[in-house]
Amino acid sequence: MRFAFYCRSLRHSGGRAVALGLLEQIAQHGRGHEWLALVPDDAGYRALQGSSFRASYRNVGRGALRAIALGTLGRELRAFGPDALANLGSLACRTAPCPQAVLVQNAWMVTRDPVVWRMLAWRERAYYAARAVAQRRALHRADCVLVQTPAMAIQVHRVVGIPLERIGIVPHAVNPDADAGARRDRALPIPASRHSFRALCLARYFPHKNLEVLLAASDDLVRRGRTDIGIVTTVGEDQGAGARPFVAGVARRRGAVLVNAGPVPTESVRACHDSVDAMVLPSLIESFSGAYPDAMAAGKPIITSDRDFARVVCADAALYVDPLSPRAIADALCALADDPALRCRLVDEGARRLRKLALSWRDASNALVDTLERLATRRPLPDIRRHPWFEEYAGAGGSL
Repeated sequence: MRFAFYCRSLRHSGGRAVALGLLEQIAQHGRGHEWLALVPDDAGYRALQGSSFRASYRNVGRGALRAIALGTLGRELRAFGPDALANLGSLACRTAPCPQAVLVQNAWMVTRDPVVWRMLAWRERAYYAARAVAQRRALHRADCVLVQTPAMAIQVHRVVGIPLERIGIVPHAVNPDADAGARRDRALPIPASRHSFRALCLARYFPHKNLEVLLAASDDLVRRGRTDIGIVTTVGEDQGAGARPFVAGVARRRGAVLVNAGPVPTESVRACHDSVDAMVLPSLIESFSGAYPDAMAAGKPIITSDRDFARVVCADAALYVDPLSPRAIADALCALADDPALRCRLVDEGARRLRKLALSWRDASNALVDTLERLATRRPLPDIRRHPWFEEYAGAGGSL
């Protein structure tokens, strides 16, 4: 059979890592099928190789330009003649000549958190609201909706109205370059500092990452005299309207606690973790953050938001805090800095969590290929309620 992937909009951050992780495995283990990947033009995608795998490289813009590119996708697909299509970027193709699965990587389409919306400027609210409407409508055109966690499956079911029979789970895994087998001789992206304990917030600037709370948390630590603790962020000034003010706010604090190392390429993720003592992520919404398995694989304790998207992945492998409370974040940082036994316990729990979830790109790609084969042959999807991760989530209190 012939299968196609569309991921030309996935050029940055977690979306790109997911696309590369899945496509790398599929290119190497094609299961006898022919594959066409419609991808951005960058070195990571060009490195994909396989005997029955070929790629078409083209970058697309944002907003209307992205929608136009998706609208013309049908012509490209008809030339290839796929039996099924996997769109890895949250939108369904209106002109797909075959059944299609859509992987949801954008939590904005299902969030109803009023706190998050109040934090946005009016232009951002208008943008995210319009995008959420378009994406929800697009999901109803898909033959199958794929999600990365049971928590997101329930949100897609409740908010978008997709029946559970049309939802499947294809989880995120450890960044291929952050895995234990990755090279360790990369140039260190995080500069040395005088802090005896450092926590890394490895994230691009997006409003939902809630990075501004780290400015206030660092001020709290300074007031406590805890300048032995450092927080390292990885924001570039060109990463959105709020990025430049955030970077300026870090600079004004002169590195007393908070330091911004700038953007980090994916191949340096493991080196970043190796140069710090913990990971901190105060996000308000996520579909799935690859920062969690990356930190677990690197043997780092985690501080993160007391939200479903975090607990469903991390379980007992993290300290959970109110992400809107600078004091709570500062308390957690002090606790980790002062308690080696706590750090060891969280690291051990992280290793156990990774083993239990068995997150791997090979397994994730197999789940995706199985879905495409079922769509192509008009067979029903497996019952998501019997997925081991879904059963664990339901047993821990997650419900419909």
